[in-house]
Amino acid sequence: MKKLNFIVLMLAVLPLVIASCKKKGCTDATASNYDVNAKRDDGTCTYDPHVDPHITLNFEHNFDGSIVSSSSFNQLIYSNQAGNTLSVEHLEYLVSNIKLYKSNGDSLVFSDYNLFNLSDVNSLSFDLSNHVEEGSYTGIGFDFGFNSSNNISGSYTDLNAVNWSWPDMLGGGYHNMKLEGKFIDTNTDTISYAYHMGKAREITATDTTFHDNHAFIKLNTSFNIENDASISIDMNIAEWFKNPNTWDLNAYNNMLMPNYTAQMMMKDNSSNVFSWGGIVQ
Repeated sequence: MKKLNFIVLMLAVLPLVIASCKKKGCTDATASNYDVNAKRDDGTCTYDPHVDPHITLNFEHNFDGSIVSSSSFNQLIYSNQAGNTLSVEHLEYLVSNIKLYKSNGDSLVFSDYNLFNLSDVNSLSFDLSNHVEEGSYTGIGFDFGFNSSNNISGSYTDLNAVNWSWPDMLGGGYHNMKLEGKFIDTNTDTISYAYHMGKAREITATDTTFHDNHAFIKLNTSFNIENDASISIDMNIAEWFKNPNTWDLNAYNNMLMPNYTAQMMMKDNSSNVFSWGGIVQ
């Protein structure tokens, strides 16, 4: 009788054991509701939406290693390559068309723009979060100013409102940069300089030509993006005055916007101003 009862019990339990061995559920380990005990997938797997990492691009400023910020404005504490003692009182510049170069040869392009103003700390960071992918990168690039297809007079109401337009008689469009301050001249007088960069107007005996004077800056450096990150780009303001053109403020200090030679010198020097500052994740 005991043996018969045991057999009956086993017959009752066996279907449950078999059923447990064939438990249905989500069998995909990448799903948010993955069931480690499930043996058969029942089509109920759900997945958390992918969230791209939050990336900010920050611009930092120095003068041959000395940090420059609004707190150091109006101080005659810098010396350029030509030996001019000078101050920085105002610095604004436009960056657009930012590119992140991927290790597979592709690139991510951000068509937006940002006006950086050293007097406004909130303007010194640019949000690149949209569509930045995790992975390996080989460099970063950007237009200093607008390229020819975007540099169209009156197109940007926010820039119009802050007097960022470049005069129509000089080719129109918008400024690349406004760098202003004071320097001590050869007579030991303290006078102002205005280093404004934009289109270059070339006048010859037969024609007037407007040259798009923006510069494309590319910094080749390897870095990985694995999660939220802050990327830093350094501007060495001293480079505007020294490489490849040594800039003497006694010769070039004001009325530089219509000065074709000065504008082309600025463009030449722009290629050495920016450097990779690092990434923090």
